[in-house]
Amino acid sequence: MPRTSMSAALSGGGAGRSSGLTQELLRSTCQIPGLPQTLLAILESLSRKDTSDLKPADVANSELVLNLIQVISEDYDRPASAAGGGSNDYHLACSQRVSKLRLLSAALSMVLPDLKSKQMPLLVDMMCKVLRHCASSNKKEGGAKLEEQLAVLQTLQLIVTKCPSAIEDKLGEVLGYLAVLIGLHRQVEGLSLVPTNLPHLQFNQRENEGSRRESSNTDTSGSDYSDQEMMPDSISGQRRRREDYALEKQAIQTLGIIVKKCHKKPVVSYWFIFLPDKSFCPLQTGVTELLRHPSKKLRVSACHILTDFIAHTTQFLALAQHQDKGTSYTSLSTALSLALYKLHQVLFNRIKDQLNNTEYVAILKLFCALCENCTYSRLNPGLVETMVESLMVLSESQRNPVIQVASLSVFVSLGQGPSLDSMKPVTMDLFSFILPRCFPVPQNQVADNNVRYMALQGLSVLAQIHIMMFVRKATEVKKLIDTGLVDSDPSVVLHTFRFIKNFAKYLTEEVTKNSESASRLRNLTVAFWVDFLKPANFQLLESLTNPNIRSAFADCLAEIGPDLYTDLPDKKRIVCITYILGQCRNVLDVEETNPEVILQDRSALSASLRALGIFIMYPCYLTDTTFHMDVTDALLPNLPLVKDKKGKNNVDPGSKTVRVSASWALANLTDVLVQAKHQMELTGEYDEFPISLAKKILNTAIFYALDSNSAITTKSNVVRCIGNMLNYICADQLSPDDYSDLMERGTRALISNITTGKSMKVRWNACYAASNLLKKKDVTEESGKWIQDLVTSLSSLVQNFQNFKVRINAAVALGAVWGRPAVNSLLFDILESLVVGLESSQNLEVFGEYQHQSNLVQQLCLTMSHMITFINNEQEFSRLTHILHGNWDIVETSLTSCVRNIPPMKFTPILNAHNHISSFSPRNEEENNLQMLYQSCVENTH
Repeated sequence: MPRTSMSAALSGGGAGRSSGLTQELLRSTCQIPGLPQTLLAILESLSRKDTSDLKPADVANSELVLNLIQVISEDYDRPASAAGGGSNDYHLACSQRVSKLRLLSAALSMVLPDLKSKQMPLLVDMMCKVLRHCASSNKKEGGAKLEEQLAVLQTLQLIVTKCPSAIEDKLGEVLGYLAVLIGLHRQVEGLSLVPTNLPHLQFNQRENEGSRRESSNTDTSGSDYSDQEMMPDSISGQRRRREDYALEKQAIQTLGIIVKKCHKKPVVSYWFIFLPDKSFCPLQTGVTELLRHPSKKLRVSACHILTDFIAHTTQFLALAQHQDKGTSYTSLSTALSLALYKLHQVLFNRIKDQLNNTEYVAILKLFCALCENCTYSRLNPGLVETMVESLMVLSESQRNPVIQVASLSVFVSLGQGPSLDSMKPVTMDLFSFILPRCFPVPQNQVADNNVRYMALQGLSVLAQIHIMMFVRKATEVKKLIDTGLVDSDPSVVLHTFRFIKNFAKYLTEEVTKNSESASRLRNLTVAFWVDFLKPANFQLLESLTNPNIRSAFADCLAEIGPDLYTDLPDKKRIVCITYILGQCRNVLDVEETNPEVILQDRSALSASLRALGIFIMYPCYLTDTTFHMDVTDALLPNLPLVKDKKGKNNVDPGSKTVRVSASWALANLTDVLVQAKHQMELTGEYDEFPISLAKKILNTAIFYALDSNSAITTKSNVVRCIGNMLNYICADQLSPDDYSDLMERGTRALISNITTGKSMKVRWNACYAASNLLKKKDVTEESGKWIQDLVTSLSSLVQNFQNFKVRINAAVALGAVWGRPAVNSLLFDILESLVVGLESSQNLEVFGEYQHQSNLVQQLCLTMSHMITFINNEQEFSRLTHILHGNWDIVETSLTSCVRNIPPMKFTPILNAHNHISSFSPRNEEENNLQMLYQSCVENTH
């Protein structure tokens, strides 16, 4: 190979790195002898166009890609000897193949991922053929040269990056060739990778990411190998070593792109390539072995590949199950457990070596991925303890702040993964390790507050595991909080507040859980909140302009809890509510144009709105009409009757978050208003909530329910508001016209959200909101056509709608009808719909939806039973039995299975139906069967 080509190949600047489909590339390819006339004509036609005017459509329509696929495929069909016997002829043939691959890569960069569907399988087949040639001739004389191998790999990288699903059918074949090129296996012949037949697992597909962000700890070494490793026996040996490294590097990079870009499930089915395994893997070694590679860069690349592979595989790794006793047959769960154990052992051994910071960080990120996805309770006993001990030893020996942060992040990841309980044995050791790192370092040491940030996150995890340990260490915890809140670094203050939020959350849970026997703990917790609400903390908020700190402070207040809140002194409660109400009235600075500042400010407002939405639900405020009015006045300005703008022209990019939080708090307020109304009916001690504010709430909710630009969560919240307020308002509070108008517009808004839209969450919330309306006793068919339309839309959903949860809530709404006048002429239509719904629910088999399906059948039976109580006479009873006997087997089976599983508190509709139809005298076998069925249900339940 010429020296210039050799240098380009080794530097990674060879094939596939061209800027695009240039005239030079087109013309140089035309000079290759033996090209088919069709391809030559295409090349000449494209070369006559200016490169800047060349569009993807021109390339696609020219059939350039298809012709190149055919030509390149034919090149690799011919044996190497066909190129001639001389060395020059062989090098020339290789150079020509590289030129064609470069041209193909340039063309694909323009047409992918929109390549014609018929051409994609041909392209993948051709790439497999070329890869096989490169892998088969690896390290053989007369085989593919380095420049050609790199060109093939870079073309494959382009295909996977642009169209990752293209190679999934050939993934095993591609991975096998890459394994040979990397050096994980000696030869292609006889190698066959068979994917593991995985059970029904769900994988969260990773979003396509850009290039990996490299660590700030760059390598200062000019070479990837040590001096001793690069001592060759000869110049040719050194060149061969460099060629092998360049090929391995490119092949590993290709494997990394496949892992990152391709769908997770097909990649995971070849798990044995990545994790150390001998039971399923036909390769001589796997990717894990690359962690011991002589090259530092390749070791780091292997870490990145394993990290990407393990990410989002929680369900798959949960299949692992450690077994103490060996058997002749190795199951998938046993093999997986053993593979994960071996991977951990490799990593434990690696961090004992003296590595550079970049490699340490890469290994620790791999530990993070394992902690986030492994269920350690199913792996070898003591694995978590060994990992924690090893990382604490590493942190003590490597005082570099980057290593400290990375080690702490592993502990945080462990607490956020599926193995939180596995940390219990090491909680005390971790507390002693993490707590000192939360404080400022002595002046004679290099300060890096990133360590403090991560340490505070680590303490938040420990608080979730063992809150009583923090109670016993109350002195140290108080010192930590007091030190953190007065720190000069606002980010330390922010992370301290976030720690307080988690600490307070689990402390409140502990107090509530042990309410009778923990009076001392309760007093301690109340004292903590009294101290937290001291004037100094509010002065701190005024002195710091960081809105994230205000957001974190509001999140802390939201964790007080209703029980402890009532124990606070009146002055502290007033201070707390006054602050939150004031924050909810914050107005965006109209002169502010920085989107980041606007988002942070809106985030702080959202946190305050969420806190207010929690406070309004506290029992102590149930009948406090003045507070309800204050809350309404604070919330409604954050839900202006102006359509939200989408896109770059939105001057307030945080408005969506604010409206979601405000609508959620408003929905909670309407829940409270309905409860307060019922309380008033019982005691008569409730001050009437102003009807003018009730109208504003309802009109605001209707506006956002019908606004197509409203966020899904906002719509879900406002339909709750509509259902509650339609139940709340009374005819005697308004003029007949106003009352009728509000009832109709509100119901029409519910119908719109029940019957239209792609969001199932909005639909089922709208159905549930309809149940609040149908409970209202002055709602009858005579109220207006809107009530008939609502009932009809709900009846349609219960029949065969594809989403079980929507159907369940539609059935709940129909089951909430207060009496016959509300559905007078529609009663038998509803019953027919319920029977059809039972039939369709039995015919559906959806994986993972069994519980929802069972709940649907149960709710349909309850609603049907409720409707049966509206039967008025013998004629209607006969009509009822005729409808039910049309699908008697389904009705009988569903009702019988329903009563076996129904909770006692839900049994009332069935009991009422039994009592009601028992009053009729059966006149035929059908009527008798129905009465006997309900009698059997009641007797079997009792």
